[in-house]
Amino acid sequence: MLQELQLSLGIISVLLVVILVYLFFRVYKTQRQIILLGLPLGFLLLAISYFFLGIHLFYPFSGTLSYALMWLRVVTQTGGFLLIAISYLLAGRIKRETKLTIPTISLALVLSVTLAFGLLDISNNPGLSIIYQLNELFVVANLALLSYIIIFLIRNIQLSRNNSTGLISAPVAFTAFWIGQLSYLIWEFIRSDIALVGSQVARVSSLAIFIYIYYLASKEALSDDSGQT
Repeated sequence: MLQELQLSLGIISVLLVVILVYLFFRVYKTQRQIILLGLPLGFLLLAISYFFLGIHLFYPFSGTLSYALMWLRVVTQTGGFLLIAISYLLAGRIKRETKLTIPTISLALVLSVTLAFGLLDISNNPGLSIIYQLNELFVVANLALLSYIIIFLIRNIQLSRNNSTGLISAPVAFTAFWIGQLSYLIWEFIRSDIALVGSQVARVSSLAIFIYIYYLASKEALSDDSGQT
């Protein structure tokens, strides 16, 4: 029962994050600024991480294949949060545009992760099992990155005169991510099924909020265009 619930939540997470990546890429296509690449690529890495998690849950491999899946799941997730944090850190500082196309960037990223997975798998190195001991450190790093993002967004809301629902909802969405990571960290120590499922529910909630934010932003943009005509 628990595994079926995890798989269901995992599938929902992958579907939602893929939709979110598509929506962020649409924004990038209209502005094509380098700084805007961080958000879609960050969420693309999260999508890859959730995909590897789904494979790991559906096929509980043992040995180096399991280690390779775990390494890629953990590293891509932290890498995704890192890219998102960098995007917010550099927001407003870099205005340079890029000619890089979305399919090129996405294909290069996916191929790089696939190559890394293959190399890890064929290396057949038992030392890769250390990822299960390092996992908690990656989760702590995720919590630190998400904390920075949340604080950054809250400060922006305080300084901004535009207190739209979408702007206010962004820190709520990242807080849901933060709660999910904290729940997973709790599970690592006490192995509570409630904490494990709670981490996945929080993740699904966060992704759903992000899609809702995009809907609100699109609706406000259409209203502004209508008001100007």
